[in-house]
Amino acid sequence: MNEKRIILIEVKHMDGELHYDDSSHQLLQVKDGCKKAYPDPLLQVKRQAHQLEKWIKTHSLPYIPIEPFVVFTHPSAILSSSHLRVFPSDYLPFQLNTIADGSGDAVWTNNEQRSIMNLCYQNHTPYVYDVLQKFQLKAEDLMKGVLCERCISLPMEKVYGGWKCPRCESFSNNAHVKALNDYYLLFGDSISNAELREFLRLPSRNTVRKLMNDLKITPIGTKRNAKWDLKSKFTQ
Repeated sequence: MNEKRIILIEVKHMDGELHYDDSSHQLLQVKDGCKKAYPDPLLQVKRQAHQLEKWIKTHSLPYIPIEPFVVFTHPSAILSSSHLRVFPSDYLPFQLNTIADGSGDAVWTNNEQRSIMNLCYQNHTPYVYDVLQKFQLKAEDLMKGVLCERCISLPMEKVYGGWKCPRCESFSNNAHVKALNDYYLLFGDSISNAELREFLRLPSRNTVRKLMNDLKITPIGTKRNAKWDLKSKFTQ
C-alpha cells in the first residue's frame, strides 16, 4: 500500500504442472498423472478487492485503486499463464517495481494511510482452522500420549527428568512440548489440568502443574478452575 494504490496478492502454494486459462476461468493442476481443476484464483482475488473497496468506503476514506494479483510460490511448480496478473513469485519484485514507477496521482495522505493500517489491525480476525472438522474426526479418534520422535510410537512414559520410550528406550527431556503444540493446533489456546492429564496420559495433577510451570506457561483463572494459556508459548 502507498499513497496511490493498494496491492492485493492471492498466494497459491501448489506443485506440479499448473495451467491457468482466463477464458475458461479455471486453474488446472497436473500432478502424479492426475488432473484436477480449481476455481479461478484471479476471480477470487478480484472478489476480495471488491469487498475491500466496500469496506474502505464504509470508513469514509477516499476511493483508491486496488490492484489484484495471483502469485504461485512452490519452487518446483511449472506454471503456464499468459495473464499479466498471474505469475510465479520470482517475478513479483519486478511487477511491484513497475507499479511503483507507474503514473498516477496521490490519493491518500500519510494520515489516511496510517488510519487504514490501524483499522486493519483493529478489525483483523485470526483464521481458525478446524482440523478435526476438515478430516471428519472426533477428539476420541485421536491417539493420546507423548510421541517418540525416534521410532514414532506412543505413548512415552514419564520418568525422572523427562520421557522414556518403552519401545526403543530413547530418552527426551522435552518431548511433551511437541504434544502441547499439537493440542494447541487441534483444540485451541487453553487447556485445563484434567485435559492435559488425559492428553499426555499422566495420572498426577502435580506432575502436570510442574511441567507447565517449568515451561513458564501463563495460568488463567482461579486455582480450582485454572487453565493455561497456550498462546503464551506457541504460535499458529
